[in-house]
Amino acid sequence: MDVPGVDMNIQRGRLGLEETDYEFEVQQDRAEMQLTSHQAQVELQEVESHLEIDKTQMRRDLGLYSHLEMRANSAREAMETAREAIARYAEVGDRLMDFQNNDISDIAFEEMLGDEVEFQLAYLSPPDITFEPGDLEVSSRGGRVELDAGRRGELNRPDYQFAAGSLDIYLRQRPEVDVTPPPPGSTLNRRA
Repeated sequence: MDVPGVDMNIQRGRLGLEETDYEFEVQQDRAEMQLTSHQAQVELQEVESHLEIDKTQMRRDLGLYSHLEMRANSAREAMETAREAIARYAEVGDRLMDFQNNDISDIAFEEMLGDEVEFQLAYLSPPDITFEPGDLEVSSRGGRVELDAGRRGELNRPDYQFAAGSLDIYLRQRPEVDVTPPPPGSTLNRRA
């Protein structure tokens, strides 16, 4: 069954845009400058440092002496060793003479073993260090720079040119709505 109804046709509108770019131009003549530099002068005068290291006492602690000191120490030690040896031989002779109270084999065994060796740790003196710092004297005369920029120190001003762009908006297609009503005398279906 053909039910009459309302027909609608819609045509949407359309806009058109046309754009032209802006133009911007800057021109400036070159500035001319001249720099003249006068050098600074610096004079440095150095007073040298003085460092003195005295290792005499440290060397003595290690047993390292000068030739004269070594001869004197050797003579002193030889005399001391001779005294100790004479005293020991005298003691051994006294014990041997008293052979009724001392066993000769014990005396020989003790002499065969010899003296005990002792080790001692010794403190080493650090070196004596004397330092006198030096000095550095600086004298200077400042330099300068002279600037000649021509035309009384003024730079050239730039020249600006500007042309504005444009934006044109127009209607490319008109919006339209066509409504076609049903034929006269027909009944409309409200659910359609």
